[in-house]
Amino acid sequence: MAAAAPTDNYGLDVHIDTGLLPLSGGNLLSTVQSMLVVPEWLGLVWLVHALVVMLEWAFALDILEPGPSTGLAAGLARAQATLTAPLLALALSVAAVLVGYHGLVRRRVAETLGETVLMLAMVGAGLWLMLDPSGTVGALSRWSDSAALGTLAVAAQGSPAAPGRVLGSNLSGIFAAAIQSPWCYLEFGNVGWCRSADALDPTLRSAGEKIAASELAQAGCGESTGACRHGTTAAALATSARLLREARTNGALFLALPPNGPARNSINDPRSLLRVLCRTSDATSCTGPGAAEAQFRTNAGTWPRVTGLLLISVGLLGMMLLFGYVALRLLTAAVLSLAYLLLLPAVVLAPALGERGRALFRAWAGRLFGALLAKLVFAFLLGVLFAVMGVVQSLEAIGWWAQWLLLSAFWWAAFLRRHQLLALPSDVISDARRAASSRRVRAIRETLDTTRQAGEWRERLQDRKRRARSADADRSLKPSGSHPSGAPFPEQRSGSHQGKPVADSQTLRSLEVEDEVALQELGAAQARLAKAAPRLERIEKQRRAAEKGGDARRAARLGVRRDRLALEVEADEGVITRTSLLTPGPGATISADRAAERSRFLDLQTALPAASATRGASGRRDYPALAGVAYRSRAEYERLAPGPQRAVRLEIDRELAARRSAIASRSAGTSARGEVAPLRARLDDSARPHGAETSAIGRRARVPLTGATGSSLGDGRSAPAGEESPVMKDARAVAEGRKRQLGIGRP
Repeated sequence: MAAAAPTDNYGLDVHIDTGLLPLSGGNLLSTVQSMLVVPEWLGLVWLVHALVVMLEWAFALDILEPGPSTGLAAGLARAQATLTAPLLALALSVAAVLVGYHGLVRRRVAETLGETVLMLAMVGAGLWLMLDPSGTVGALSRWSDSAALGTLAVAAQGSPAAPGRVLGSNLSGIFAAAIQSPWCYLEFGNVGWCRSADALDPTLRSAGEKIAASELAQAGCGESTGACRHGTTAAALATSARLLREARTNGALFLALPPNGPARNSINDPRSLLRVLCRTSDATSCTGPGAAEAQFRTNAGTWPRVTGLLLISVGLLGMMLLFGYVALRLLTAAVLSLAYLLLLPAVVLAPALGERGRALFRAWAGRLFGALLAKLVFAFLLGVLFAVMGVVQSLEAIGWWAQWLLLSAFWWAAFLRRHQLLALPSDVISDARRAASSRRVRAIRETLDTTRQAGEWRERLQDRKRRARSADADRSLKPSGSHPSGAPFPEQRSGSHQGKPVADSQTLRSLEVEDEVALQELGAAQARLAKAAPRLERIEKQRRAAEKGGDARRAARLGVRRDRLALEVEADEGVITRTSLLTPGPGATISADRAAERSRFLDLQTALPAASATRGASGRRDYPALAGVAYRSRAEYERLAPGPQRAVRLEIDRELAARRSAIASRSAGTSARGEVAPLRARLDDSARPHGAETSAIGRRARVPLTGATGSSLGDGRSAPAGEESPVMKDARAVAEGRKRQLGIGRP
């Protein structure tokens, strides 16, 4: 369907007068054209013609249609009787053993049931495909073929109507772009004069009619009946006459006749096309409108033909590689679909052999499905290629050589990037594998980042602990009511603890972390305000200028930016106001009310159970607010991964356990001296949530651990008054969960 004329007629006419000397000018040029230009060009014509035929055949080929698939069904039936039937019982026995082992021995009942159902479904589907390949896989193949033609029509011309005609016309377009247009240049040196119907020479048209009548007479064809004599020569003459009468361009008239024949290339025969075109008996001195086209086959056209053939060969090589690759993959997909079906008698046994067997069956099914749908994928891509070629060929205003260079560049680029353009199922699978590998790499990187973050957290934690120990050591050398910075501690103004420091080490630590974060936020807010103030002023100035200039759209856009920036400035001002109230200056003291409030908060949190003991309970410690006890800020704690957060919670629990022990010991000592224990009472009150019954922690805290006169140590000795016995210390440590984790005596 692609070629408008017999392939041999696309040969080049050579009309060069030779001299007596072998290497004279005429002989040399004639040799160049006859031995180099013409054979190479004919080879390209035959290769392109074979490629177009193979591409058409690849689309029309259906190995699984009902006719050819009859032998396939018989072959599958023989393989089933020989291989599948004898081994299926053994495979199912192995499957039963595996089901019993995983379901009964390993106690994986639900998973085993699901795998068993999947195995039976796979085996049943495989047996169904073997019994009716034409009705299952063949039906899918036929649907894929119909969908492929419709997809090609939509991609090429935008409508699914007449898909078969669209395929034929586009294949003809490939041959016309790759052979007919280059032939016009190599034959006449003028593609527009050769292919345009408007440029048809009436004298050539009349000469073609006369030649057609003469050939019909030679073939013995009757004017009334139209019947011709039998034979190869008569058939060729009849075909030539038909093409001459149907020709509507100058090039079509020449293509209807064989090259270098008397009717096409004779200068002495007044009825030949060359003589009519040249209008003289000297081919090198033609007259008339077609003189240049007639003389292109003589000495003057030798080197333009050589140069043009080189450029044409480069472009045709890219075209043949691109469409040859597509045709080869289509044929490969058709053959592979048949091969995968022939593997079915063995593959159907695989699901009964465990997870790897089921994975093998899934891979086989995916490859078979991909081979069946390959034509659909290639149809869409071919339609896109045809559409691009049509757009380039419509650019007649730029000249044929510019069109040819664009087409050549497109063919080569599409071939070199074929793996991106032709995303075959295998490529999709490999891309999915690479994506899965990328996800695993990202997961590993996140794990490494988390580990590195945890390491950095541990280093910062150790550094803060060292600084805290140094501060405690300095504090021990200073008066009892002094701040680590040297400023005196605020003292409680009323109550039984008048004159004693309100802030203990944990309270002071959490407040220091809070002040440190506040200072950082204050600095960041001040830096943002320093940048935002001139920017806000500049935006407002531009907005007013836009309003004066009448550009309402720009003024509105700048107004939105101004309002958004004003909100950010207001938020930063609020941060500055809030942090300035919390952060003490150099040499300033911590507010007594703030320290007392933080101490009460820590006491209340100490009375609540830890995170590991709050399953199903309503109360839970506020670990983000307690992060300062573990040398962390709230924001740092919330940014941590789950693993480092658990480590921070464990550190907080240890600190609060030490605080509980210190409060209980201080309360016990105060009770031994007959004094009121406000800290013990505060702990007991905080353990009772809103009037409810006292919790287990509170009950344990109120157990009289030591008496006023001492307690028994278990060996007949009595402990001194006010001192807790080792047995009770051990019992208290077990009750608080510190003995198992930390050991007695550790904070």
